Amino acid sequence: MHDTLVLPTQLTAIDDARRWTSDHAHGAQFDPTAIAEVEVAMTEALSNVIVHSYDEQPGEQLLLSLDIDDDRLALGIRDRGRPFDPAQYRAPDLDEPAEGGYGVHLIEALMDEVTRRPLADGGTLVLLVRYRSNDGRDRS
Repeated sequence: MHDTLVLPTQLTAIDDARRWTSDHAHGAQFDPTAIAEVEVAMTEALSNVIVHSYDEQPGEQLLLSLDIDDDRLALGIRDRGRPFDPAQYRAPDLDEPAEGGYGVHLIEALMDEVTRRPLADGGTLVLLVRYRSNDGRDRS
């Protein structure tokens, strides 16, 4: 199964993306726990793009692509905003509670694969992959 969704750069549009992804994943008989974890990771990724790449400025668009097969769910998020700089990222100190800064950590913890790739047109593609069976991978 392959589908795409164009999403405006508004935080309120994340609910539409969550429903769209969840409906497809349920239809493909993905595990409900895995679907919930994909929804959390996707919500964090979209929020990060909208808030940090676009500074919450409306009028731009994100392109989501969803591929589900017998082995995995792969969600692509393509944007043309300011790119994420991994060198600037600091993992949160989980022993010292903070008000924010957990998004990237959650995404990495919940997904089996996370890749960020700059595109030739100046955009970025974030790919979130969740396998149907995580082969005993420890998510803690």
